[in-house]
Amino acid sequence: VSEVEERLPAADVEPVLANCQKLVNAIHRAMPNTRWGSSRDAFCQRRCGGHVTTAKAAIMKGLQIYKSCKQWDVALKFAERALPMAKEIPVWDDASKNGPREAVIKALDALIAEAQKKIEA
Repeated sequence: VSEVEERLPAADVEPVLANCQKLVNAIHRAMPNTRWGSSRDAFCQRRCGGHVTTAKAAIMKGLQIYKSCKQWDVALKFAERALPMAKEIPVWDDASKNGPREAVIKALDALIAEAQKKIEA
């Protein structure tokens, strides 16, 4: 089994990353142009909430796929390139609404630590 696994090509992370970037960009497109108020207030959060949830789901799905493949170099590459995208998710004025952003960043940090540990071993 290990010989077969060694011959398998590495997974391509580019399509998944491109989709994640597209979904994060959709968050910024949904943000209203606020001249007098905050662009991180409750109105903006309600308007962008669906896009945030969709982006979180896409990043977490990619994370789970690459983690389950146990190709740690590919998982590390995905996590390192998806982390800046996760940090692009807006920080809202109401701290209780930042859960999806924090969950994605925490999961990507954990994957980076795990992948580095597995690669070194």
